[in-house]
Amino acid sequence: MEYFPKLRLRISKGVNTCFQNQNGVYQDGVLAYCRDQDATIWAIVGHTNLGGISVWHGQELYCLEKQYDAAFQFDLGKAGEAFNGVQYPDGPFARGQIWPCGLWIDPSDHCFYCYFHNETGWGAGDTSYTVFGQQEGEPDYRHIGLMASKDRGKTWDFQGFIITSSFPSFSSYYRPDECTQPGQSDDWICLGSGDFSIYANEQDGFLYLFYTQSFYHCLTKEIRDHIYVARAPIAMQRFPQSWKKLYQGNFSQPGNCGLETPVFSDGAVPSVIYYKPASIYMMSCYHRASWVSGNSTLQIAFSNDLIHWEKMIAAGGDRTDLSLPYFTLHCPDRNDCHMEIYMGSNGIDVMKAEVIIERER
Repeated sequence: MEYFPKLRLRISKGVNTCFQNQNGVYQDGVLAYCRDQDATIWAIVGHTNLGGISVWHGQELYCLEKQYDAAFQFDLGKAGEAFNGVQYPDGPFARGQIWPCGLWIDPSDHCFYCYFHNETGWGAGDTSYTVFGQQEGEPDYRHIGLMASKDRGKTWDFQGFIITSSFPSFSSYYRPDECTQPGQSDDWICLGSGDFSIYANEQDGFLYLFYTQSFYHCLTKEIRDHIYVARAPIAMQRFPQSWKKLYQGNFSQPGNCGLETPVFSDGAVPSVIYYKPASIYMMSCYHRASWVSGNSTLQIAFSNDLIHWEKMIAAGGDRTDLSLPYFTLHCPDRNDCHMEIYMGSNGIDVMKAEVIIERER
């Protein structure tokens, strides 16, 4: 595949959206949104560690109207109480807060399914933990969970954790909850699975989840990011056991604790969309080193099957306004012929830019 040399991206300057601090939204990740059976858009935005989660609805993503604050039929916070007191699939008790990263609406019964990022180091009180001990902060561990709502996002029930790293969320540096297993023992520690987005592919009937695993070096503090993919049949995606990770070219490993093979290295927080004029899938992600240096972090790749991707290509040139960690791709028309990108960082206002894709002559 050699799509990118034939295509050129032009990205406009960013403009304000409805997802601003003054509207009570402190976004920290990609936007979780989905069209319903009437082609209107629903979004689940914000997070529970700052400002709360709210539900928005309307015709255009950039100017949705807030409907209500989300409420949860399960506790968050301390281990042993949060998430109905369950354990993570890899052993420790679940804890902490939630960051919505994906939304899918079942057209048959209008049930909302929200996929969330969870961390062990934030908002779990004295049970918060990082790689190095019982404390709040980073580097901590990530898991991906699912919750469901039967009243259009007003109230949510916890469904379970669906994606867990093949590396356990503890190490020889610190083992929570009196875990007897040794955990990770290398100086490079995998921080778990998170920072993701979803893509519902109506062509093959699967819901794809593209997620990040970051590896932290405990001596040098260097971080290396990799992107992975798992999928489940759309009709069965609400069942944790339905998720399979891509491993050595096949979706053969269980979503929880199964082995995984990266589709990209040196990229994080992916967002995927279908661009109809070129009949290709498009992925954006961010480049960590460029963020640290203040340069444009935006990277783009193309695929024709959601599994095999071209090498990531840097986009944005020398634009410092694109030095951000979170990019969400969006096609505002149902024909997937027009593209927008939503961008932000932890707790700042979300901006929108127009994306023009041209064929090079």
